[in-house]
Amino acid sequence: MSLTSYVRRLAAGERHCKVIVEVADLGAAGWRRLTADPELRWRRITGARLGTAALRRRRGRAEPAPRTDAAAPVPALLEASGVATGSASVAKQRLAAKAVARLHAAGLDGTVVGAATADPATARPEPAAEELAWPASPDVLIFGPAEPDELNRRFAVAASAWSLDVDAARPPVVPEPGERRRRARIDVLAGLCVLPLLVMLVATVGPWLDQRTWVLLLAASMLCVLVALLVVHLLAGRRRSLARVRGRALALSVALLVLLVAARVAARIPVPPLVVIIFSAVLLAVLTPVALRLLPAEVPVRAVAVGVPLALVLVAAPVGDLLDAVYLDRLGLRATDVSLTFAQRWWSGAFFAVTALAGLALAGAFWGWLRGLDATGRRRELPPASMVALFGTVYAAALLALSASVAWHQAGPAPGELPGRWGGIEPVWVCWSPPTPTPPPGAGAVPYAGWAPPPTRTAVAWVGSADGRQALWSPEAGGATVADPIQLRLHDGPGPC
Repeated sequence: MSLTSYVRRLAAGERHCKVIVEVADLGAAGWRRLTADPELRWRRITGARLGTAALRRRRGRAEPAPRTDAAAPVPALLEASGVATGSASVAKQRLAAKAVARLHAAGLDGTVVGAATADPATARPEPAAEELAWPASPDVLIFGPAEPDELNRRFAVAASAWSLDVDAARPPVVPEPGERRRRARIDVLAGLCVLPLLVMLVATVGPWLDQRTWVLLLAASMLCVLVALLVVHLLAGRRRSLARVRGRALALSVALLVLLVAARVAARIPVPPLVVIIFSAVLLAVLTPVALRLLPAEVPVRAVAVGVPLALVLVAAPVGDLLDAVYLDRLGLRATDVSLTFAQRWWSGAFFAVTALAGLALAGAFWGWLRGLDATGRRRELPPASMVALFGTVYAAALLALSASVAWHQAGPAPGELPGRWGGIEPVWVCWSPPTPTPPPGAGAVPYAGWAPPPTRTAVAWVGSADGRQALWSPEAGGATVADPIQLRLHDGPGPC
C-alpha cells in the first residue's frame, strides 16, 4: 500500500471494494446505460457458477443438489468495483448501495449478492430489514434476508465468482431468534454488577476526596463488585447465560480499575483550563469526521451531529453557574457575590461542553477503529438503550465532577499570587479604602460580610461585584464583600498599598 493510499484510508476511510449483483434482464442498451457513469467499474461474470451442493462436496460433505426450475430465467451476474469510505463493513455497504442506485438510474432491477475488498487493498446506507449484511469472512459480506438457504445460495455465487477459499470463508450464520435481546440482558446485568466502580468514576475526578478516603471507597466498591460476581458465579451452574454475564463483568471490572487509577492521576495534574479547552477543540476537529463516518448504520448521523452539540450548548450556561459557585466557594465567597453576564456564564460551562464533545468523538473514533478491524456485520448493532443511558449518565456526571475539580484547583492561589482565572472571573490586585480618607465623627466602619474585613494597608484580590457590593479576597481574611461606595485602585502586585 502506497503512503498516499494509507493517508487517504486513515483520514477519509477510503477503501477499494467490489460487489456482485444479480440482474434479471440485462440487454445491450441497459449495459451501455449502466457503464456510462465512470464512478463505478462494471464487468460481467461469465462461466459456470458453483451451486450450494457442489460447495458442500468441496468441503467433503456431499449432499443432494437442490431441485431447480429449468424454466426459470438465469439472471446475469455483474461485478461493480469502486472506492467507498467507512469501516471495512460500512464501506462495502456503501458501495453496494451505490451500485443499486446506479442500476435503478439505468432502468435495471438488481439484487446485491455479496461484497468484498477489492485489489488495490484497501451516504452510509441503512440496509432494508430484509436485506441485511452478513459476514462470511473478514473481507466478504453476503447480502440477503435472514434465511439460511438463500444466504447459502448467494454465498455459493460469490465463492464461485471470486474463487473464494471455502475453507476460510464460511456461509453466514443466522443468529437464533431472540439472540439480540439475550445479549442486551447480559450487557445490562454486567453493567449492574460493576455499578459501584462506575459510581467511583464520579468520586475519583471530583475535588471532594483525599487520597486515603478515595482508597477506602475504592476498596469498598471492589468488595461490592466481588460479592455480585460471586453470586453470579454460584447461579451460573443453573443458567448458562450467567456465565457470559460473569465474563463480561470481569472484563469491565479490570477496564474500570485501570481507568479509575488513570483518572485519579490525571485529575491531579495542574493543567491550565485554557490548555485543556484548546487541546479538546483540536481533538474534536480531527476526530469528529472520523467518528461520524464510523457510526453504525442504525445511528441517525445527522441527528447525532446536530443534537449532541446543541444539547451541550444549551446546558453550558447552567453548568457554568455551578462551576462558578464551586470556584467562588473555594475563595470563601457565594455565587451571588459576583454578577456575571450570560456570555461569561456560558464560557465557564464551555469547559464542560467542549471536553464532553471531545471525549465522545474520541470514544466514537476508537470504537469505529475496533469495528473496522474486520467486516463483522454483528458489530454494527448498538448496545441496549439501558446500557447507553447508564454509561452516558455516569460519563456526564464524571465529567461534571472533573470540571468542578478543575474549577476548585483553579481558585487555589500559590503563595503571593492571585487566584487563577476561571471563565468570566478574572481577579486583579487592588487597594481599597473607605469613601473618605477620614470618616466623620460618629460614623461606623465600612459594612462588610465575611469572616473578617479585608485589609486596607496591603493589596487584595478584586474578584467582582454584585448588587452594590465589591467581592474582595485576601490570604489573611479570605473572601469578603464590602458595601459601595469605596475607593478601588489597581495595584501592580501583592504588598503594601
